[in-house]
Amino acid sequence: MSSYCIRESTAADMSAVSRLLDSTIGAGFWNQDELVCGQLLVADSDGSVVAVGAASLDEAEPNASGPVGHIRLVAVDALQRGQGIATALVRELMTWCHLGGATSYVAYAWVHGRGGTAPLAGALRRTGFYLNGRIERFYAGAGPDSCPACSSVPCECPAEVYWCGPSWTDK
Repeated sequence: MSSYCIRESTAADMSAVSRLLDSTIGAGFWNQDELVCGQLLVADSDGSVVAVGAASLDEAEPNASGPVGHIRLVAVDALQRGQGIATALVRELMTWCHLGGATSYVAYAWVHGRGGTAPLAGALRRTGFYLNGRIERFYAGAGPDSCPACSSVPCECPAEVYWCGPSWTDK
C-alpha cells in the first residue's frame, strides 16, 4: 500500500491525467470539457498521478436551495485500487461543491457491461450517496471506438444515477 496526497491538478499533471483516463475509462470515452468544468483533483503518490477526480456546480431546479454538486468523474489506477483513494477524492470534491453552495450532489456511475457493476458505486455509497435510478445505453454516443467494458460499438453500458442530499421535491 502506497501513501498518497490529494491536491489540485496543475498544468504539469495533464499528460499524466490523460494517460490515466485513457487506461481506466478508455480513449474516446472522456473529454477535455470534463477536466475544465470546475474542480480537478489528483491523487499523487511519490510524484506520480495515481487518480483523478472532477466536479462542477450545476444549476438546479428553480425550487432548489442552490447549485447541485456534480461529481463528474473519478478514476483510479488499477494498481492503486482498494486503498480508499476514490472515496477520499469524492469527499474532497463534495467539500469543494459544498463551499460553492451545493447542498445536494449527483453522480453517474458507469456500469461496466449490461450485467456488470459500477466500480464507483462503493465510494459513492461510503460518502452518503444512494442509488436513484439507472439510464440504459447512457454512453452510446461517448466514443467512436469499441467500449473498453462491453466491447460494443456503440457502447451499450448503462449508468447508475446516485444522489446525495435533499430531493428537489422535498422543498
